[in-house]
Amino acid sequence: MERENSRMKTSIIVLAGVLAGLVVSGCGGIVKKPEINSVKRIGIISVYSNSRLHYFHENKVIISPTPMDFAASALKLGAAVKNSFDKSSPLLEFARQSLEAEFKKLPQFQVIPFEEFGQNPAYRNLSVSTGKPMFQNKTLTIGSMISTPPDFDIAPGMKAIEGLAQSPVDRTLMTNLTNLAKDLNLDGVIVVRFELGYKNAFFTFHSLGSALAGSVSGGRTVSAVASVAATLRLITRQGNFGIVIPDFKDGEGSRKVSDKKFTIMDGKALMTDETVAAMRESILQAVVSMREMIAKEL
Repeated sequence: MERENSRMKTSIIVLAGVLAGLVVSGCGGIVKKPEINSVKRIGIISVYSNSRLHYFHENKVIISPTPMDFAASALKLGAAVKNSFDKSSPLLEFARQSLEAEFKKLPQFQVIPFEEFGQNPAYRNLSVSTGKPMFQNKTLTIGSMISTPPDFDIAPGMKAIEGLAQSPVDRTLMTNLTNLAKDLNLDGVIVVRFELGYKNAFFTFHSLGSALAGSVSGGRTVSAVASVAATLRLITRQGNFGIVIPDFKDGEGSRKVSDKKFTIMDGKALMTDETVAAMRESILQAVVSMREMIAKEL
């Protein structure tokens, strides 16, 4: 009996050691080893998001497919009205530049700027997934990843690359991205999807005053804060995932909320400099958070 107990204890110790080794090696983490070990030259090839801002209210996300909502959520009008078919977004250009700047802080990687390969025929001719159907006029669960290419906003010059988060993974897409990495002389290519949204700020006297003022003018205005989540995939030139930052899900606290506030009227974001500033703040928080998570496991 004592021998059996001793053997059992030994087995438990060995198993614990194996599990500890798995944790240390990154297995089960966001950085995949040994796949990431050979990755040096990287390029960010896709930065995209939902086109209509998601309004997080009472633990749900509400999407209102109105012209006002479309324009407000795209956050790309600026001083001049742009063609409605132009899906490029200055906010996502800011996100791309922030991603490249943060990844440069990781000594393992040499970041090749998008400007150096964005016009390469291998990238311009890349075939991408059509995505999933967008359900209009519905109340959707927070973090839902459902949209079609017309409902994506993208960083200027980029493509919205879907199909990497689905199960099973789109193997044709993986092959295409592997070939792309080789054609661009990269060890890994990165795809990042953002979910851009906002929610009511905590109740303040300013919110009360705005609400009272709004009621006089016929609309209810309150303070809001930006709420942003992001997911990331790095695909190696060998056709494996080198980094997988999990998709945003309900209740996991992965959203980054801005300190800056802006005004919403009847749940709709108003186009102001304050709105853009808050969104940029939350986007940068999400980017920095991803870089910090990766740095811990490299």
